[in-house]
Amino acid sequence: MAVALVADDDDATREVVAELCQGMGMTVMAALDGEDALAQMRERRPDVVLLDLNMPKLDGFGVLERLRAGDIAPMPAVIVVTASADAAGKMRGTELGAIDFVEKPFRVAELRRRIQRAVSITALEDGLRDAETTLLEMRAKDPVTGVGSFGMLSAALEAHFTCARVTGKDLSCIVVSDETFSQVLTGNGRESADERLRVIAATIEKVLRGADMVFRVDASEFVMLLPGTPPAGARRVIERVDEALSGEGLMRGQSLAIAAATYPHPEIGQASTLYRAVNVSLAQARSHSEKRVAIFEGF
Repeated sequence: MAVALVADDDDATREVVAELCQGMGMTVMAALDGEDALAQMRERRPDVVLLDLNMPKLDGFGVLERLRAGDIAPMPAVIVVTASADAAGKMRGTELGAIDFVEKPFRVAELRRRIQRAVSITALEDGLRDAETTLLEMRAKDPVTGVGSFGMLSAALEAHFTCARVTGKDLSCIVVSDETFSQVLTGNGRESADERLRVIAATIEKVLRGADMVFRVDASEFVMLLPGTPPAGARRVIERVDEALSGEGLMRGQSLAIAAATYPHPEIGQASTLYRAVNVSLAQARSHSEKRVAIFEGF
């Protein structure tokens, strides 16, 4: 049910507009001045505001200025209903975000049409925001495994590296690569390959602490960020991941390669270098004939 706020210090006008909105099936709030209108909007954001310009304490322009400044976000649709809106006033109101003007005395049918339009605009804007939020969430999560995406890794790595540099705490990065992904994909098909990735991701998540994060990058690589974790701690995490994956029947051996790098390090001065260091170590791990694990020591 749409919500309307009628802000007008004239009792008769306020009651007529409120009755109109109620007749349209809307929930109605009423305010006698601008400050009261803003207070009520903070309690419950309306879909449309019917706003008089001439009110005590804070006039309609003042309300629009506060809304424009972000007092109520997102800003509701505002229809100015006033007897004193000249051309300059309408221009100022439009610049401050009002979407429509209705002059007093108004025709009820015309005001109803304007209110319906305003509610439709609010619904459309809310729908677009919801769609954008959903799209961002989809981009943030890997659709196959549900862990973070590469784009999410980039932002998290920069943020945590900056924090580690400022606080002097360690930041470890571990990568786990499923070396048999292509074989499983070719031999058993996409669903089998994806299910293997899902098991690896879920197993890694069980090992990590609350502050740790895991992301899927490339086709079959998982990157872990471990804030506050020194090299010895990273090695323990590798051991736990290895043990947990073995428990799921994913024996590491030749099937998985694991590498780690930790900041601070003399050769690591920025987030991108930490990520490059762990990938250099991954290449080294892949070159090993048996225990395919490598810890970054230097370029």
